[in-house]
Amino acid sequence: MKADTTRLEGMEEYVAAKTTEIFGGDVKAAISILATFYDGGTLHVKNAIKISSALKPVNDYFIQQKIDPVYVFNNGAIFSDDGEKDVKQKN
Repeated sequence: MKADTTRLEGMEEYVAAKTTEIFGGDVKAAISILATFYDGGTLHVKNAIKISSALKPVNDYFIQQKIDPVYVFNNGAIFSDDGEKDVKQKN
């Protein structure tokens, strides 16, 4: 999910609901969320997860375990022109 997502859209809710439906309640311990395009700002996606009815069992589990279910990744940096210049200069 994108880090700036403020609420889950229909397809995201559907996939989350079907995943928990197919695999049952045990899947909540195996789900982690990767927030892409994270630039160091506010992770709005955390609130989207909290208000999602499909992800409620997952969110409740992580709260109970005191674990942060969201991992962040700035995939935009991979395609940065500056990164290519740095790599060429080091070689």
